[in-house]
Parts: sequence; C-alpha cells; structure tokens
Amino acid sequence: MTLLENQPHFVTDRPKNTVVVIEPRGQITEGSRVTLTCRTDANPPAYYYRWYKNGRYTHLSNNSPKNTRIESDASGEMTEGSTVTLTCMSEADPPVHTYTWIKKSGAVQLKSGKEKTLIFSKIRSEDRGEYLCQAANRIGQQDSPAVSVQVSYRPKKTTVLFSHDSVIAIGNTVTLTCSSDANPPVEIYTWFKVGESTPVGSGQQYSITNISSEDGGHYYCEARNKHGAEDSTAVSIMEDESVAGAKIPVLTAVITVSVCGLLGLFCGVFWLSKKCKKEMLAQGRNEQDASDSVGNKQNPNIIQMSSAGQSLNPNTNKPDADYQNKIHELSPEA
Repeated sequence: MTLLENQPHFVTDRPKNTVVVIEPRGQITEGSRVTLTCRTDANPPAYYYRWYKNGRYTHLSNNSPKNTRIESDASGEMTEGSTVTLTCMSEADPPVHTYTWIKKSGAVQLKSGKEKTLIFSKIRSEDRGEYLCQAANRIGQQDSPAVSVQVSYRPKKTTVLFSHDSVIAIGNTVTLTCSSDANPPVEIYTWFKVGESTPVGSGQQYSITNISSEDGGHYYCEARNKHGAEDSTAVSIMEDESVAGAKIPVLTAVITVSVCGLLGLFCGVFWLSKKCKKEMLAQGRNEQDASDSVGNKQNPNIIQMSSAGQSLNPNTNKPDADYQNKIHELSPEA
C-alpha cells in the first residue's frame, strides 16, 4: 500500500437528486404565501439556482437586490488626508447593474453606474456625514442602511471671541473665548500675550479682571487635540478709547496754541519790522524836507551861476556888476 492509499479521498460531483419542495403542502388558497425551495445533492454545494416556469426562465423567487449594505476598508479611525474606500454589497439575481451613491445630508447624489465602490483619495473634514448606496437590477432596487463617516482632523478656523463690560477702562473686566473646529474636540487651550515667552493662561476662556494699563497688548490662543494644534489671530486690548481720545484734543489745543503763538510772534515781529522801516523811511524823508526847508530859509535868494562862476542878471542872463556885488556880500568871506 502506498502513502496515497492512506490519504482520504474527496469526490466531487455535479448536483443530483434535485427536487422542489412546496410549503405549505396541500391545497393552496389564492392570495396566500407560497415558498418553493430547491434542494439538491452536490459537492461542492450548489451556489446558484435558476428557476423556470413552464420551461421558460423566470424569477419565481422574486430575487430582486437584497441584503444591500456598505462595507469600509478603513479599520478604525478615518484621519483627514487618508484614503478611504466604501463598497456597496448586495445579493441579486439577475446581478446588480446600477449602484447609486447618495450623501444623506442635503440628499446629494454623488455617482451612479456599474462601479460599486466610492473612493476618497484624500478624505477631508467636509466629507464627514451619512452615506447610503442603492443597488438596482431589472427586477427592482434596494437601499442600504445609512453609514456614518467620521473624519478626524486637527484644529482649524481657530478664532478669539471678544467680550467686555461696556467699555475697556481701568478696573473693568475683559473675557476672551477661544473657538475652534476639531475632531476629536480640542483637548487643550493655551493663552499667550505677544512679546512674552510663557503662557498667560489656559482653558477655553481667559479673563482679565481689574484691568490696568500694564494689561494692554495683543493676545491669542492655541487650540490642540491629538492630531495637532493651531494658533488664532491676535486681538488687541487697549485702554478705553474714549479716555485716550480725550487726551487728543488737549494735546491738539496745546500744539495749536503753541503754533499760533509762534506764528503770531513771527507776524508781530514782521509787522513791527515793516512798520519801523516805514517810520524810518518817513522820518528820513521828513528830515530831508526839513533840511531843504532850512536851507531855503537860510538862502532866500536863489542866484543862478554861469559856468564861469559869474553872477547873471536874471533878465539878460549876462554878467552884471550889481549882481557881482550882491554875491560878494553873501559870500562867507565877506
């Protein structure tokens, strides 16, 4: 006996002794439910059955799509950026010819055709929601139960919400609230002040009570979960603008008075200088006129002189002995 003779033998055979069992047995009343079951001996067991009525192929089993469901290849958590494949499974005879994918939120039809898979090459946070597939053959169709797709991602859209008691003034209270979109939710909130190396607070809210001028500055928060962290933009906390604004007109008034004073002084100096100049010119003219007047009074007689220095008779424009004598009398040496 060889070794092969000691091994068990598996005999395969085509289906045989095939029979149809009808339930319920006996007389069947119109409108009642009847089940036909096909039984056969086969090795391996039969996996496909075809029904005939009066020699023609039919679907007495009414085998439209059934047990339609969605299966996912993602084992555990779906992280943003990963690839996720959803597969629509259904039992149908004849086979399913159309698969339709629907996102329940908004009842959006994503795709329809022979492809039974829905693939997210890089799944995003916006892809989260409930999905279902619809399997259809020429007999009918069936929807799968909806499945929930949850996508994990780091914090995003991190912002600071600002609230305070009426106005920001010395002694008031200011409360800052950190808001962020994350899945799973934010685990740690940390508060920072720009220019300082260490955190100034923790928790989703940060309050500054009895605020003072030293508290002025720019603040921001950091939101963190197990996938990462994100900083918000900074918000500014300053002293009460109405108080600060009240300082501006005073300062402006001081500057205005100073500038106007300088301009007035300049204008005054310029005006005085111009006035003095005019007065000096006028005085010079007056002195000149006075001098001329005195000279005329001291010399009431104007005597024309010839080029030869001789006195001329005004009637004849010729030298005259009498005029010569008069000039001699008026000369200083006389």
